[in-house]
Amino acid sequence: TWVRLPKRLAAGWYLVQLPGDVRPGQAVLQVTDVAGYLVVSETRTLVWANDLKSGRPIKGANVSAATSAIGTTDADGLATGATPSSLLPSAACSDPCDPVVTVRTADGRTVFLPVTLGHEKGDYFGGSYGYYGHEIDPTYWSLLHTDRDLYRPTDTVNIWGMVRDRDTGTVPAAITLRLTSGNDDYWDGY
Repeated sequence: TWVRLPKRLAAGWYLVQLPGDVRPGQAVLQVTDVAGYLVVSETRTLVWANDLKSGRPIKGANVSAATSAIGTTDADGLATGATPSSLLPSAACSDPCDPVVTVRTADGRTVFLPVTLGHEKGDYFGGSYGYYGHEIDPTYWSLLHTDRDLYRPTDTVNIWGMVRDRDTGTVPAAITLRLTSGNDDYWDGY
């Protein structure tokens, strides 16, 4: 589902409200030329910021969560710092909530990055567990993406990923990657 807005909006944050049968639907719309990527672990938070106008990393942007500073982006647009307690799943919310990390450039442009805590996603996301309950080593930053979600038994699985030590940034000499087949029936009822 998509909506075409009647005019081009100035940079900023907007509340968009659409009529509904029972109550209106609402969404926060962010208009900005700052792009960001966010990874949060139990101990460290990483943010990458990029300028969409120039296509270059943003140096010197302040990264924060509420009143907690996380860091300032370097020449590569990266900022890392200790994860504030407000970003952890144990943080108190009156309702299920996803806190945000804010990136503010030296010239005042901003982007907010929602921190998905997984309150509605079950135990298979977030925390120290990966998909289907397999342990993930919390001492490493890790990403794994496949070229698609559904495969036949004879297909080739194309993947890309990244693994680095959270403290030193070094790449481990060896890793174990375990791919298993899944059953779509598992998600029935969710």
